Amino acid sequence: MYLRSLFGRLLDGKVLYRQKEMQLLLPELYEVSIHHADVCWEFFSEKLLELKGVDGIPTFDNLRTVQLMVRVFPASDFRHPILTPVSLLLDLWSDRVSSKLTSGIL
Repeated sequence: MYLRSLFGRLLDGKVLYRQKEMQLLLPELYEVSIHHADVCWEFFSEKLLELKGVDGIPTFDNLRTVQLMVRVFPASDFRHPILTPVSLLLDLWSDRVSSKLTSGIL
């Protein structure tokens, strides 16, 4: 489907979108995502499972994926099926980075 390929294009590490470009794309992307919530959920739940397997410090592509998840899904739900695990994942990653910084590895 078109929406899956659009998400894939936004997360492609070969193409870096600037903040201005993302600000133009995101309102339209959000509007389309509302009408195709099942496609969004399926795409990002697969990405979330991939992110779960990240060992060590996340890459730039991992952080871009999380950033897009946060921008596409509303954070108004107390327990969101995508954003709640993402927030736990960010806590885990920040703890890893913090421990490496304090131990002098980075």
